[in-house]
Amino acid sequence: MAAPQPHSALPQRERTAPPVSFKMAPALAVEITGEAEPLLDATLTRRLIRLELGESELSEFVDADGKRLEPLLFFRIALAGETALVELWERGRLYGSRRVSLQGNQHLRARRISLTAAELGRRLREHAISLALAEADARTARLQRADAILAARRQFLPSFRTGVFGASLGEQTWLGGVRAELLIPLPDKLSVDLSGGWAHGRTSVASNPSTLNWWEVSLAPSYAWELGTDWQGSLGFRVAGVLAQVSRTQPSRNVEWSARAALEPNLALGVSPGFILGLRPELGWLLREVPVGDTKTSSKAALSGVWLGASLLGTFGQRR
Repeated sequence: MAAPQPHSALPQRERTAPPVSFKMAPALAVEITGEAEPLLDATLTRRLIRLELGESELSEFVDADGKRLEPLLFFRIALAGETALVELWERGRLYGSRRVSLQGNQHLRARRISLTAAELGRRLREHAISLALAEADARTARLQRADAILAARRQFLPSFRTGVFGASLGEQTWLGGVRAELLIPLPDKLSVDLSGGWAHGRTSVASNPSTLNWWEVSLAPSYAWELGTDWQGSLGFRVAGVLAQVSRTQPSRNVEWSARAALEPNLALGVSPGFILGLRPELGWLLREVPVGDTKTSSKAALSGVWLGASLLGTFGQRR
């Protein structure tokens, strides 16, 4: 049998023991070889070893794989020249050996051998505690890594944002409606939202007041920063595609497409875990005019110019 390094070669470190009970004597076997038996009182030697090991309180052993097992200690006492060689084995592994003088009477020899066996048992106990601590440290590290991975994944989970908004185009057109947004977090406090919205309003740009229906889809990257424990600020830039329907007093209707861009500062308050309330002003420009006048009368009135708006939004599922 190939013997591993004796346990005495293991580094000795003072560490606090884990919550492991060491109260009962281990299962014990003592083999005295034929060469050593004439020089020893076998019965006395076995009894003293058992007594010394009982005081060592080695009742649990953690093997190299981290499994907690009841120790099955096997002591082999052999003759080595003019000394006795005491070896400690546990489940087929050698955990240490010592040479003991055979001077004196059989009682002194048995006493020396039992004290040596107890020392080897205590070293094995320290080794078991070291393995238990290493196992606990590894388990804690695994749990911490798993928590960090879950936290990172939660950080990049999308959240849902919805609310109301209002806007004006010049002094003669106003809108009010609702919007819904899917907010996708990105690294380095960046995010992007995909938004859809509908609004209803009125315009007096043409000679006759008209009602206005407004549909848009948009994309807006933004950058956020912390303003305090519960407050957060961000700055985004939105580009939107628009369908605008103007309904006049006459039955005729027209639907036109347009686009707009807007700069959007945002101030948000964490009301509760998983819910953020935000106010977002909008300052932008309508990129393509929306004709409003009646083509039959050659009126060239159109919606155009500066877009001024604001949104009141609630965000669900976001973790700050």
